[in-house]
Amino acid sequence: MKNTTAFSSEEYDEKIKQTLPYYEEFYKQIADAVGTYFDRKVAWLDVGCGVGKMAELGLELSYRFALCDISADMLEAARARVVSGKAEFILSSAQEIEYENEFYVVTAIRTFHYLPPEEREKTVRKCCRALKPKGMFITFENFASDGEYGKKIVS
Repeated sequence: MKNTTAFSSEEYDEKIKQTLPYYEEFYKQIADAVGTYFDRKVAWLDVGCGVGKMAELGLELSYRFALCDISADMLEAARARVVSGKAEFILSSAQEIEYENEFYVVTAIRTFHYLPPEEREKTVRKCCRALKPKGMFITFENFASDGEYGKKIVS
């Protein structure tokens, strides 16, 4: 499947930094949270990994880092960026992952907005199922709702 983001895999990093303030900071804070919570290296799954930005910081905190994306183009960009024997690359949608009790950390950064609302809950459940007990699931999106509250908080 092709990349469905607004930017090609080749230009993604530069374009997204222009679009999202604090783009670099998102990933640093996630790595800091994981490094603070766990006192050992962890198995980590990043669904919707894009060009592998999370893995750059997460590899030093992990003994296994699985990068999953539905886009072959993005996964190839991640493979070029992430050169490590700890990394594994999975061409799959987030909705299709079938892990159970395998990872201490699962991240889904700016991933779920690509899914129809009815698929989001199913996918979050799959991500949580992939976690080991006391694992950490981190996800966030960068869009506001069209409802009154969403309009209020972004104005």
